[in-house]
Amino acid sequence: MVCYHSDMTEIIPEKYQPSREIRTNHRFSTFEGALGDKKVFVKFAVDPELKDRLPAEAAGLRAMRQLDPNETLYRVPSVLELTDDYIATEWAEGTPMANDFEEMNSAKIMQDLSYLVRLYAFIDQHPDSGAKLGDIVNNAIDKNIANLQTLEYGKYVNEKLVAELAEYIRANAGRVETRTTNGDLQPGNIMVADGIKPTVIDCESYRDAWPRHYNIVNFVFNYGTEYPALRGELKDMLVEYGHVIGVNPDDDVVSFNISAAVRSLQIIEERLSGGDFSLEIKNHVEATIHNILNGQLFTK
Repeated sequence: MVCYHSDMTEIIPEKYQPSREIRTNHRFSTFEGALGDKKVFVKFAVDPELKDRLPAEAAGLRAMRQLDPNETLYRVPSVLELTDDYIATEWAEGTPMANDFEEMNSAKIMQDLSYLVRLYAFIDQHPDSGAKLGDIVNNAIDKNIANLQTLEYGKYVNEKLVAELAEYIRANAGRVETRTTNGDLQPGNIMVADGIKPTVIDCESYRDAWPRHYNIVNFVFNYGTEYPALRGELKDMLVEYGHVIGVNPDDDVVSFNISAAVRSLQIIEERLSGGDFSLEIKNHVEATIHNILNGQLFTK
């Protein structure tokens, strides 16, 4: 088990010293290390139960590289070492694309949205993985609902609405195609720098059974929740994505709404767990759920 130290750099192997701690929480510790004259990224599992996420991340990084081997849209750091306790990869230069949104840099945000449309459409080009989404989603929903009950979610959200949404997911998940991708492909995990292609990092959520449009729905929902002023631009982005892939979201509502339904339950759990479930977020999530249950696209 990895334990907290007064100086967390002590846990970095000698071959990656000197090192600098980037961030430590209850899940992972991340560091900038050195290997010769090159910087490396090192990630430790603080929670022993999360050690299985390290090989998942290594597999995800390799798989994302295979999806775009010629780096037409993005780069992926190479895996340098994988052990039971940590993963070491090439260093990803630049800063997170998410910074543009935090700074509300309008010009860069519009560039980012255009890039993300192309990235998500590129992922969609890869065929249906053939994975059975229904069973996977049902198991996830059962766990999600159990966690919400532990959090006494009924004090904060309409329980009947949540129950109806869970039933919607169970009834419709089997109708949706799947894609092989990293399920957390959003600006916080995309590093940008002048003169090089964006770099995709943090691929521990990679698997072969994400709902077809999960990446863009996840982004639109998350950033629409976090940045209400951008909801109009995010709706336009979803329309443009539909144009690129040749699918009108209004004509294929279930394929988009399944991801939004799953994400709705996740956001409720995440926000309640973090003590950040404001009235504005509650209203946005419940409005989204009403749209889904009424057969409308989640962004209506």
